[in-house]
Amino acid sequence: MKKNDLKSLKVVFPLALLVVMVLTNPPLEDHKAKVKTAYTELVDTEVDDVELGNGLSKLAKGLGGMVVNGVLDSRISRDNYILFSITKFKRKDRNDPIAIGIFGNVFLFGKPEFDKDRLNKELDLEF
Repeated sequence: MKKNDLKSLKVVFPLALLVVMVLTNPPLEDHKAKVKTAYTELVDTEVDDVELGNGLSKLAKGLGGMVVNGVLDSRISRDNYILFSITKFKRKDRNDPIAIGIFGNVFLFGKPEFDKDRLNKELDLEF
């Protein structure tokens, strides 16, 4: 390989990477879907742990999924930084970053948690 080819490769590769990052930055819908899926799975696990029986368990999971979708839709936002994006979750008076979107994927910063007392305080919900 020629020396000039190596130099041009050193310029072209980073530029190509930047273009790919811009084109694959996930939209808000992808951020919402990732968070909703994680919290729906958490609700399903909580319901399974209670052992309500098959019929009641399905009903509880369905209702839990509807609550998750309703609550999260209005509380999830996305800060777009062109190359990547940050998912934010609105809690009373602040927006906490909870995930990053890059290369067409959304990655959560840890697992969602279900702390009833904390949720009651932060979201003004009653459980």
